[in-house]
Amino acid sequence: QSHETESSDPSDDEMRLLHKLWKKFRDGRGAGGGSIANMAMIGRAAEAGEQFMRENRLESTLLIWPNEMNVHNTLFGGVLVRNAIEVAYMTVAQYLRSTAWAALMAVDDVFFVRPIPSGAMIKQVGQVIYTEGPDMVVRVEVLVCPPRQHPAVWQRATVFYLHFRWPPIVPGVLPQAYEEFLLYLEGQRRHNQRLGISVAGGNNIGPTTAKL
Repeated sequence: QSHETESSDPSDDEMRLLHKLWKKFRDGRGAGGGSIANMAMIGRAAEAGEQFMRENRLESTLLIWPNEMNVHNTLFGGVLVRNAIEVAYMTVAQYLRSTAWAALMAVDDVFFVRPIPSGAMIKQVGQVIYTEGPDMVVRVEVLVCPPRQHPAVWQRATVFYLHFRWPPIVPGVLPQAYEEFLLYLEGQRRHNQRLGISVAGGNNIGPTTAKL
């Protein structure tokens, strides 16, 4: 069963959380609108130790070479996983403004939905989508553009969700657009699910079973 907010509606509790986050954004934004209001909101977020989700995106574009292919002449999955972990680490470093590396606690199950052929370009987009205490959830979306295609079209190949820890506390992430609010809920769901599995299994870390 999919737990991603793209395919399942927010619960009543999650809708209340969305409204609370929206009020926080509205109160900081002010009534004037425009760039001055945005500047005021940035100052308010900084004072509260929060950061905007959209301002901490990290994008990386790569060309896929023939030596990275598997027996099916598509990109070896391990290469994609390694690249995603690297992008996630750099996303965390950018978010924390620190290269004192956070600890990678878990990677959720990954489902590859589109093969990546040789000569394709891939775009990896990393974002911190949820934080709680010392924990953060990082989403890395992988888009692929096949070779010899005109006009070029980017399509989703897969999405990674990685869990990091950076004690004592991580700056809060603040969504602004509706899509970002849904990403925030997705991060919260996966964070809570991972903690639930840890308690049940008696371990401190472990992957979730949430699907894309």
